[in-house]
Amino acid sequence: MARNLFGGTASDVAEDLSGARVPSVSGTVWDGPSGTQVTDLLDSIGAPITTVTADVNGMLPEFQGPDNGAERLWLDFGAGARVAIVSANLGDRFGAHLSTSDPHGSLAGALGELEAQKGSANGLATLDALGLVPAAQIPAIAQAPQMVDWINVKAPAYGALGNGTTDDTVAIRAAISAAGIGGTVYFPKGVYRISGTLDLPRGVTLMGSHSNLMVGPGMADEDFPCYIQAAPSFTTGAMIQIIGDNDGTHPAINGEQRIFNLMLDGSKVTTGSLDGIYAKGNVQNVVLRDVCVRKVPNNGIITGSNAGGEWPYSWRLHSVMVDNCKANGIFFERQTDLSLIDCQVIGAGATGFKLVNCANTLLIGCRAEWTGTYGFHLTGDWGNWPGSGAATMSACSTDRCGWDGVRVDATGNGPFLINSLMTRRDGRNGGPGGGGYSGLALRNQAPVIASGVTCYVGTDDAGTANTSPQYGVRISGARDVQIDNAYLHGLTEGLYDDGTNQRVTLGSITSVTGNNFSENRVAIGLGWVNVKGHGAKGDGFTDDTAALQAAVNAAAAAKTTVYLPTGTYLVSAPVTLPAGQGYALVGSGWGASVKLKGGSNCYIFKMTAADTRIIMRDLTIDGNCLEQGTAGSSGGVDASGAVACRFDNVHFIACRDDAIYLGGMAGGAYGHNNRVIGCLFDESMTSLGPGRGIHMNSSDENQIIGCDFEFLGGSAGATFETAVCILDRAGTQFIDSCNFVGGATNNTKGVRIQDASSTKVIGCNFDGTAGDSVFIAGTGNSVTGCTIFSPGEVGSLTGQVAGIHLEFGTKNNLISGNSLASSPTNGKTRSLIREEAMGDAGPNLITGNVFITKGTLTVAPSEIAGAGTIFTNNLGA
Repeated sequence: MARNLFGGTASDVAEDLSGARVPSVSGTVWDGPSGTQVTDLLDSIGAPITTVTADVNGMLPEFQGPDNGAERLWLDFGAGARVAIVSANLGDRFGAHLSTSDPHGSLAGALGELEAQKGSANGLATLDALGLVPAAQIPAIAQAPQMVDWINVKAPAYGALGNGTTDDTVAIRAAISAAGIGGTVYFPKGVYRISGTLDLPRGVTLMGSHSNLMVGPGMADEDFPCYIQAAPSFTTGAMIQIIGDNDGTHPAINGEQRIFNLMLDGSKVTTGSLDGIYAKGNVQNVVLRDVCVRKVPNNGIITGSNAGGEWPYSWRLHSVMVDNCKANGIFFERQTDLSLIDCQVIGAGATGFKLVNCANTLLIGCRAEWTGTYGFHLTGDWGNWPGSGAATMSACSTDRCGWDGVRVDATGNGPFLINSLMTRRDGRNGGPGGGGYSGLALRNQAPVIASGVTCYVGTDDAGTANTSPQYGVRISGARDVQIDNAYLHGLTEGLYDDGTNQRVTLGSITSVTGNNFSENRVAIGLGWVNVKGHGAKGDGFTDDTAALQAAVNAAAAAKTTVYLPTGTYLVSAPVTLPAGQGYALVGSGWGASVKLKGGSNCYIFKMTAADTRIIMRDLTIDGNCLEQGTAGSSGGVDASGAVACRFDNVHFIACRDDAIYLGGMAGGAYGHNNRVIGCLFDESMTSLGPGRGIHMNSSDENQIIGCDFEFLGGSAGATFETAVCILDRAGTQFIDSCNFVGGATNNTKGVRIQDASSTKVIGCNFDGTAGDSVFIAGTGNSVTGCTIFSPGEVGSLTGQVAGIHLEFGTKNNLISGNSLASSPTNGKTRSLIREEAMGDAGPNLITGNVFITKGTLTVAPSEIAGAGTIFTNNLGA
């Protein structure tokens, strides 16, 4: 072949990587950017050369390429990259080609040649009026084409009928035997009934025409005839088996089977222990893709060991469905290096995916639904040998599984990684829910790292059965657990830690309790201190005082949050709340209860009368007044020294003296600016103490907003201190939008302002208080926009109770814009507004109120006795 000319043009230069010319440099020649060096070169006068050298200006001289007609070469001048060079005479040769004569003579001649081939056999086909090629133009072939290595089970040599009634076992076995390694056994559309196991040798592929992933509502079996079906008499063994065992029949090492696009149907077998697919022993690298195993009376897919203790491994399952099999869906043991991708188990009688010591397993996009027990169960000893590992679950989901959606109770050293798990309505427990089940249950001894987990509650699709699961995530007897970026919703608790765990780390978590309409959300932050991590049991029997104190001390030091999961935490001595700021006590909801042990006669929580600034929310504080004596001071929170504290959504129940006592600091300074929001105070009428809700003494500028006070007031205490929902002895308080109910046992008042000023009672509702709804013995206070009805309706103070009672030394108080209605029972209410003259009372301003008389009043709608009081623009007075 002729050599082509290279170099000698203005563009042929030697350059470094920056583009600068390099003079007098020698370079090697190559046939590609990473190919072989070319040494068959000639210089411009025909002398052999093996390299090309640039002149003093960096220009490349002319040289001749190899004797193979190469059009392009690559030069390497040691700059770290090869540069392509194109032959210099390419243009000359292209011009010579264009100047040669057209072999067809002319365009018309070329078109004529094409026209002559139209419509002729073996020529150019034309189309008829219907757009089809006429039969005469189609060349005849000696025989129909065959698919290489594909064996059709319906071919005459094998004779399967696929009619749903004939036993095709022998025919299919013959086709499998004939396929050999690398062969494909093809199942055209049809129902292939078998009465015995199909034993797959090495390297054989079973290929169906279509895999029905399931037969759902409106889809009858006969509408989708494309599967292998077990005959009713086929009750034991497996529909397909793969054996790796030196048993005289099978190879010691088996594998490389493929099952594609195929459904195995066991719906006609009503008894027995027939499995869908069973593999035993050393069976490697099996792949299942678009496979369905449906309604077999035992396991869908299961593996076992041979006599030598070998197990199948390195399997790959893609888009595999196991539908309504009566035992486990997919049950693998010792399946190392397993991949399950887009696999689903629905309606399994036992566990959906049961994986026992399957080291280095990958589950992606898998789903378990309506299983009898667990959705996914990762269990057994996953080993601590050098080659062992755990599993990664990513983007998997569960729905309506009977027990836990995902349960991890494996041992071993390899970490389980759970990402983007979505559990929903698990823990069905046969319908009633409960049972301690959860979306994700962690009872692991191997490390577990969970991130992006969502758990959600609900009922069956038709709204039947109870709401489940009981817990979003339950951690019990586990160690080395990390959970972050999670939204956990459970009927009883979103996140439940029973205190039996080691090294549990919680990150950013939202915990929700209640049914699927609930918005009772609690944000659990990174670094929160779980009381159960400090030994609290929360079982209602164990004394958890020391554990709670340890947790509070740790949180206060770290300026973080103490978290109380659902449970009842008994305390027998005050849990001291250290002075300072930046920490909080947060429960999972009112199911997290701190209860005073009988006979303790103390406050549950106690501040140190120093400047204390904390938050307390989403829990119950139970003063257990029925089991306390009369000694000491007892109740919920002694908040002496509280400054800018916040009590939010706390249920205070059965507190003997005070649910919250807001007091001053040591040295006489006032506490101040605390917030009590959305709390419930109730059930202290049986108390042997005052049984108050909130007592403010040497603590002012507090806000009490949206709280509910019901059935309060004990039997003891000084006259002006006992049997009242809110007692204000400091003044300058803000009481807004609260509700006050009942208190019959000890004739409980609603709000008592005693020797205090500048307190505002705004927009509150007083429903049948047994004592005066609002009692004022102070100056400069206001009661505005409240609704008061049926004062004195209950209790023993018949005819002595007023809606608003201005008693001793009241001056400059504003009573305005209130609606007051007497009890409908005659003689129960004395008056609706009562002002006494004691203590040089008056003047006060009483204006714009509405008086509604229902039953007969003992005195009158209004009693005004203060000096200089202005009583004007009142309706019905």
